[in-house]
Amino acid sequence: MADAWLEVRSCTESKKELDRETVLRVPALSEAMKVAENAVQDAQRKGSKHWEYSIRLQENEIRELSGLFSEGAASDDDRSASRTVDVTYNGRCYALTLFTFK
Repeated sequence: MADAWLEVRSCTESKKELDRETVLRVPALSEAMKVAENAVQDAQRKGSKHWEYSIRLQENEIRELSGLFSEGAASDDDRSASRTVDVTYNGRCYALTLFTFK
């Protein structure tokens, strides 16, 4: 199994809506989006715009999320690969990155 992580950050604009059913079906994504919602609120309260959250993915979660990242921007080097997609969830923009070590 590949060592894979889901990273979540804020973004400025997205035309792709993150499906609530997908969030509920993938435990790591569900946890990440809950933390992201709290991080946004905390950052706004503190007057900050920057935050980031990462969570390790299980093999079945990687498979579940592969479709979400199929159209994402790809980056690849000798040690890792990543795909990033900007999505809207609960009215806010999030940059989701699927990051894997080779």
